[in-house]
Amino acid sequence: RLLTILLFSPIILFSQGSLIFSEYGEGTSFNKWIEIYNPTSQNISLDDYRYNFCWNGCDDLQWEFSIPFDSGVVLISGGTYLLVHFDASSILLNAANQTTNLLGNGNDIAALYHISSNTIIDIIGVFDSTEVSAGWDVDGILNATQDHTMLRTADVCTGNLGDWGASDGSFTSSEWIVGNIDDYNDI
Repeated sequence: RLLTILLFSPIILFSQGSLIFSEYGEGTSFNKWIEIYNPTSQNISLDDYRYNFCWNGCDDLQWEFSIPFDSGVVLISGGTYLLVHFDASSILLNAANQTTNLLGNGNDIAALYHISSNTIIDIIGVFDSTEVSAGWDVDGILNATQDHTMLRTADVCTGNLGDWGASDGSFTSSEWIVGNIDDYNDI
């Protein structure tokens, strides 16, 4: 019984809600962004989270980058935090909470990682060693993670726990709405 509790405790912890990716943009030139949303009723410190990233698949099934968020940031209930490529347009840069060069071209993997529980709580893309040429399909749209803006549907309050297939529409209803490239209207 103790082993069962230990194995499923991260799932139970995050099934009650945690941070999620709420918007993803892979746009023209360096216009790339990921928005993180706190759908819970609690304020959440980002000090216990990382933004994990791999270019073109994770060759050794190891994250190439695990980036801390700015120290001391608390994401309030209902609040968002925007990561933007540091060479993006001024519209994105003016809205950014943090900049980085680690935002991909649609075929890269991004995840929200919870340090204390050693758990991926949300992911965009498939964490494996297979290189994807252009992007991942979402809700029947080919290569939707490339040259599109994607918004998480309003009813999603928990991440996919590292299982992209649980949110991309391949097994259940898609948790994403795929829109036009460079659509900044919901940032």
